[in-house]
Parts: sequence; structure tokens; C-alpha cells
Amino acid sequence: MSDPYVPLVGAVVAALLSDATLADLVEGRVYGALPTGEAPAMPYVNIASYQSLDAGTACTDESEVFLDIDVWTREGGRQRAGLIHSAVRCALHLADLDLGASHVLVEIAYRDGRVFADPDGRTTHAVLTFRALTEAP
Repeated sequence: MSDPYVPLVGAVVAALLSDATLADLVEGRVYGALPTGEAPAMPYVNIASYQSLDAGTACTDESEVFLDIDVWTREGGRQRAGLIHSAVRCALHLADLDLGASHVLVEIAYRDGRVFADPDGRTTHAVLTFRALTEAP
């Protein structure tokens, strides 16, 4: 069984970066992994966590993948975070993503999301969860 992490995250980041609405809202700050050093300027979107489950059979190499995507903003509060949340959802839900030669995306679908105030009292945080089903060709 091969893990689709690298091609899936790459395709998700590329899809988010190519979405004009989202690009305007976060000024192109979309990360598969946060840059080292200082935290990026807000607002930004990053893939926060990844879980891959074997969904294959004796004859297939399939994975069920759950991606948590975080939205972070200080300007505009819940309204701004909600707009970014919506843009991420629209860009990825049922998107046709190219994972290259190593995997095929069967489906990616929005599962759930929430927007809430961060404990620091200045930051608004949103979390979106997507489920993807991939298979090796």
C-alpha cells in the first residue's frame, strides 16, 4: 500500500492557490506545511493534519484520507474567517484533482467545518475537514 500524502497535499495546495476568490482573501498564503521560523502573516490557510486509512481490498490499493485544513485570521473576525472557509470549501468539494502517476483521486468531499475564536482573544480560527478516497493505478 502506498500513501497518497505527498501527491494529495500537493494537489490540494495547487487547487487552493489557483482559486481567485481564495487568493484574494488570503493574499496567496496557502501552505501544505507552515514555513519554519516566524509564523506567516495572517490571514492564511494551512493543511493542519492528515490521517490515512487503508480502504483497499486484496485486489486494490485504496486509501481513505481525512485532511484538516486550518484558516487563521485576525482582521475581520468570524465574518472574514467564514468567507475564507467558504472559499476553501468551494475550491475543494468534489474537485477533480490530478495526483500524478502514483495515485488517482476517486473523490474529495467536504465533511464538516467550524469557525471559532482562538483563546488568544485576537485570532479567529476555522477548521474544515475533507474526506478523500484515492487509489493506486
